[in-house]
Amino acid sequence: MGWKASMILINKVSKDRNRLLNLMPYVLKSTEQSETLETVIMPDEQNFYLGEFEGSTIICDFGLPFEFYSEELSKFEGDLIEHFPDSTIIALSLISTVNHYGFAIIENGEKARVKVGDSSDPVAFEFGESSREEIALQKDSRIDENGSRIFNFEGEQITEDCLGEEYVFEISKRIFGFSLNGPESDELLFETQLTSYLKS
Repeated sequence: MGWKASMILINKVSKDRNRLLNLMPYVLKSTEQSETLETVIMPDEQNFYLGEFEGSTIICDFGLPFEFYSEELSKFEGDLIEHFPDSTIIALSLISTVNHYGFAIIENGEKARVKVGDSSDPVAFEFGESSREEIALQKDSRIDENGSRIFNFEGEQITEDCLGEEYVFEISKRIFGFSLNGPESDELLFETQLTSYLKS
């Protein structure tokens, strides 16, 4: 199954939702409607979604994860860190049609790891030390004659962009305690409601 997703996950819930909404880089207007996570996990560009699941915050937005994919902290990242001190903040994106994967991990105010790639460039950008999830998935990998990492995954030899989806799913466990695509995710995906907002 191919996945498309663009989301920010935080292991805490905001004490002031209006203040959190005001941190976003655009003005948001509530539609007074809600949708399940499964429906809005990859929203279109004019929509924004905010919800909660078992003590964690979920933001679904088309472009916001890309604010995280650099070495430096963006203003938006800094604002989130200030709003959620001593937290785990994770940005995730997947577009299966081009094997795009991206993730950023911020722990206790420090950007620990960023990695982004796709079919044209399996590791387009990375910053920080490899995460424990990457290390576990790379244990059966090798470097080929072109300097590319090749993985033995479920009996197949694949490049890193093909494995990027697995990075994202494993890292999602840091927030939920289970994988975004795992068998325990039905309540999260199909029952969790996110409030809908329009950008203006």
